[in-house]
Amino acid sequence: MRLESHWRILKKDYTSHLVRPRLDLLCYIICTCLVKSRLHMYLQLDAGRRKPSLYEDFVHLWLTCTDLIDDSVVSERDLVYHADKILGVCSCPSFNFNSRYMCKHLLSFYSSPHPDRAATIQS
Repeated sequence: MRLESHWRILKKDYTSHLVRPRLDLLCYIICTCLVKSRLHMYLQLDAGRRKPSLYEDFVHLWLTCTDLIDDSVVSERDLVYHADKILGVCSCPSFNFNSRYMCKHLLSFYSSPHPDRAATIQS
């Protein structure tokens, strides 16, 4: 999947105007353009000027789940879904279908909002 994603970025951003680019042209584009842009993105992440997209997805999911927490979630957590804080598992359907293995029942153990919530709400 990483290779397909890499190829999609290469086709969309750098070779969209080419129908069937030659291999030497693709190598040139990878060495001069693609590597330079990826290195620039890495340096931004390393310097703290940018956050990874996975982190932004995680924060969005965390905020969505914490907005759904109320008293019924806490009672369901223990009686119906048997959420386990130590193992980090829950038997609810949303836990199984979530790509980050997170649900509102597990987050109810940590009911305080995410640290970046204030910054997200203000901006």
